[in-house]
Amino acid sequence: MFNILPRYIKELTPISGNRNTFGENTFSIPYNELTFEQKLKVAVDLVRQSMLYCKIPNPQIEMIDLNGDSYTACCILKDYLIQNNLGTHHTVCFVEGKRYETINMPSNHFILLVSDYNDNWFQLDPSPMVGYKCGQVESYSNKWYKICVPIEDKKEKYLKKIRQSIFQAKFLQQDSVSRAYEMAYEMMDKYNLFSGYYEMLCLMTGNLKQRINIEKIKTINKPMLEHELEYLTSQLIELQKTNVSVKRQLSLIQEIHRVKIDLEYASEKKIFINGKIINISNLTPRLFYSWKLNTVMIKPSSFYINKDEEFAKIMQGEKKMSNNYFSNMGDISEYGISLMKFFHPDGYKYCDEMNGICNIFLVNEPADILLNRKKEIRKEYASLYEGKKVKWFNGKKIKWTCLGMNMVHSSDNSCEACCNFQSIFPESQLMTRFMYPNPKLIF
Repeated sequence: MFNILPRYIKELTPISGNRNTFGENTFSIPYNELTFEQKLKVAVDLVRQSMLYCKIPNPQIEMIDLNGDSYTACCILKDYLIQNNLGTHHTVCFVEGKRYETINMPSNHFILLVSDYNDNWFQLDPSPMVGYKCGQVESYSNKWYKICVPIEDKKEKYLKKIRQSIFQAKFLQQDSVSRAYEMAYEMMDKYNLFSGYYEMLCLMTGNLKQRINIEKIKTINKPMLEHELEYLTSQLIELQKTNVSVKRQLSLIQEIHRVKIDLEYASEKKIFINGKIINISNLTPRLFYSWKLNTVMIKPSSFYINKDEEFAKIMQGEKKMSNNYFSNMGDISEYGISLMKFFHPDGYKYCDEMNGICNIFLVNEPADILLNRKKEIRKEYASLYEGKKVKWFNGKKIKWTCLGMNMVHSSDNSCEACCNFQSIFPESQLMTRFMYPNPKLIF
């Protein structure tokens, strides 16, 4: 675990200031000045970004490799909090029934409950994905789910056997699936637990008549979901009227997208990287670190002087460009806000300069090498029209400054690589600039 995670959070250095991508994260003040809840949030952020998402993980190595799902994440976070002496009681819980569901949808999701030294309880979700309440920490007095059951004793024993059997079924060990189905059926019958696993095993074993009627549940839930969508959208619109709390706007954008997915008005956005199709919402800094990828952005100023293709070739060197896309980072996006505000604390200052074509791509090059290439390009071209007024892509005349028109950007570490690359997809952005970055994830 500690090959990837920093062993002690209290030994980390706070990050603050608008010149740092993560300057507005929770851990921007000395550790001893953080509240208990804030310390929990830092721990959640560190675990979440340090994992690789796997829908059906290998139970033998998921904890060691930090490779798994919400249950894996909760178990890792529990150990991590104990290691850091945070909390007196730590309980992994199965959860079901989002607050806006009329009838509970089948679930295989888990959260962690933690108490402080005054017996105040908090709910934490360190899941390595973007979803309902993922990445959040809140008092348990405002419960996220209608059902929240501690996984202990027999329940824990059955859960581990079920997960082991589902993993083995990937290798066509059908006898283990049958046993897992019987255990899941017993958990559903006696405790109304593990509905998501039960549904999965009904399909795997061919017990289709025993399946949960998901379509019926969706139909019944639809009015409440549509009401929730309307409520969240109105909240976002109100915040944008006063242009406040970019962090809250980002959270609302993600909540809105999740509800749209539940309503089947939207679908998971996917991307093709290293020969694999991956949900954008499952991209973590750990994945960028493991695959040795950094993010490069060829900015509008490069396009303005017709050097965009040349600079892209310089930045990628002899390596192959991976998964590039074009975007306008400065214009108002479909979410009613410029993407630059999610990109960097000072992003709002450069919306005009970034209002044009950007070429964003991944490359298998270390951050320090990209930094040197970037410096050489900026040194020669960034001050080309310094102080002059130029007609920009949006039709405005703007003043050329070497800081605003600095041609190219590259990530300094895997956390920034992930954050930068996902910034055009705020609805699916796991690593945001409001999270404390794991200092071990640097390539």
